[in-house]
Amino acid sequence: MNRRQIITIAEKTALTKWLLEKVRFAYGIWRVFQKFEIRWHEYPTTFFKLKRMLNQCDWNADEFFYYHYPNLTKEQVKAFISEKEHDKIADMLNGNNNIAVQILGDKWNTYIHFKPFFKRQACLSSEWIGSQLEQSDANRLILKPLRGSFGSGIIILKTSEIKGFLEREKNCEYIIEEVVEQDERMAKLHPQSVNTLRIHTICFEDKVEVFHPYLRVGRGNSIVDNAGNGGVFTCCDKETGKVMKIVDEAGHSFKEHPDNGYPLLDFQVPRWIEAIETARKLALHNKNIHYAGWDLALSKEGWVLIEGNPRAQFIFQISEQVGFRKELISILHKYGIDYTN
Repeated sequence: MNRRQIITIAEKTALTKWLLEKVRFAYGIWRVFQKFEIRWHEYPTTFFKLKRMLNQCDWNADEFFYYHYPNLTKEQVKAFISEKEHDKIADMLNGNNNIAVQILGDKWNTYIHFKPFFKRQACLSSEWIGSQLEQSDANRLILKPLRGSFGSGIIILKTSEIKGFLEREKNCEYIIEEVVEQDERMAKLHPQSVNTLRIHTICFEDKVEVFHPYLRVGRGNSIVDNAGNGGVFTCCDKETGKVMKIVDEAGHSFKEHPDNGYPLLDFQVPRWIEAIETARKLALHNKNIHYAGWDLALSKEGWVLIEGNPRAQFIFQISEQVGFRKELISILHKYGIDYTN
């Protein structure tokens, strides 16, 4: 009997179910204490503050630190949209059939539906042998798990290494793509990763609302820029594309890149208006997708799509330290959607 079967049986009895919930709760608290570098002597005080938050609002434990809960008034707390509520809003906007998840939740489906925006070749790992990419002159290609998230499992390989890798990874399907050669102005931020813009859109009929775009930059030797993989992200001025704040998920703030010292504060994202217009075109390309977060990279030929996210998190609330509720309700009312919570 494996661990999953034991847990399933245990969950059927009231006592063991209660104990499992307590263990999961304790593990969750311990995990965030480690993530946010809480010292041992701070555990008791922080624990009781965190428990009070969990009793008052439907936030995840991480959000206690993301939004600096102890420093907020009750009104400020209410202004933030939690991750749990965000998921409900994303699903509400995209409808019960959730075509957005079917298309954007699978990287190959995304490629097929939005191919003009990729501007590069790709193929499925199951079709690698004999494909145009296998026979191309590309020295390196990038492989991404079809349903992966947070940058997990992404790897860059030499073309000659891919066949052997796929033979070892038979249980996972990948999309194999040409590597984006990013504009040198974006590469300077962190040369090891492709640094992207995340642009959120809400689209109904022919109207598109673009809100809170932000820049994501990798760290260390990571080839991805995701915050969940240790990257930093920013608050950008929507009109100009100038960087106003830089943070990471552990609650640290920066003025320059924490590894290479590149001055990120006041950095002007190149070709900003083009990026916003590209996001608008993406939103209108399939009008069954009402909400998405688009990840765009600036290649030497212009902005290209990296991927779309049907449940793109409102992570800009972390960098801006302001709740999004009032603004979101205003946007939804503009499109005739009555939302209160």
